[in-house]
Amino acid sequence: MQTALKIILGLLLFTLLSVAWGNDYVCRVAYNPSTPTVGNYGYITMYKHTQPDCGGEYSGSHIFCSKGATYGPCAAGSYQYSERGLLALYESLRGALENNTRIDVQGVGCVNGGYGCGAYVYFYGD
Repeated sequence: MQTALKIILGLLLFTLLSVAWGNDYVCRVAYNPSTPTVGNYGYITMYKHTQPDCGGEYSGSHIFCSKGATYGPCAAGSYQYSERGLLALYESLRGALENNTRIDVQGVGCVNGGYGCGAYVYFYGD
């Protein structure tokens, strides 16, 4: 009986978490070449919607910056991307856009108290 209850609670928790996370889709993503304030290797801008193909409601935008960024909406410190890491993230976000993959973006403290900075992205398959 206890095992069955644990299984049921586990399935319920999994269902709740899968509904709560990954409810956004990439609507637009762009890689922007190096600009001194957003990092040595450029930055990525990304816009999200609640449905695939830019459908549903606009649900926010994020900036992912490279190392050396000092611009307010850039994540601080260790969440700034290397050149290789930034390009890999860009390709992953483009893939999510093309394949209508659900995502969830985690933000962290931004440089100079700015807002909108992205730290990392979770990708959810259906």
